[in-house]
Amino acid sequence: MAENGVTRDIEAALNKIVNTTEQSGNMRKELKKTIYETVSTLRNLFVTLKVQIEEGKTEKGRLERELRDTKITQGEREKDGYKDDTERQPSTSSDRKEERPTPASRQVLPTHKHSSTLNNKLYSEVVAGREGKKFTLTLRSKKSTPRKG
Repeated sequence: MAENGVTRDIEAALNKIVNTTEQSGNMRKELKKTIYETVSTLRNLFVTLKVQIEEGKTEKGRLERELRDTKITQGEREKDGYKDDTERQPSTSSDRKEERPTPASRQVLPTHKHSSTLNNKLYSEVVAGREGKKFTLTLRSKKSTPRKG
């Protein structure tokens, strides 16, 4: 609301200058032309200032939303047990408390219909003595494997 009042007042003042120039019969044409050009330049400058103010408000709003989202994300991370990135250090296996498996969390390997006692080894057991050699393990869900038959 206040911006509209200021804009109106500026426009009124510029119109008054133009009207005074038109009413004055004693002025030279060059002087009138200079006044008209100056008023036109002032109008253009005021429009440019208004646009810059609007862009600044938009940028401020965007930055405030970004800050709010960052604070929310940081709050969620802190709630999950993370500290600020500068204070947080990666945990090592010795830092973690060893947990005993409970009956509900026990892992059961699926049986394969063609499995033999030689093929019942875990992947970790197979690669245990081969630190220098790299292996790739691919897991697929039952839905993604094509059915034969």
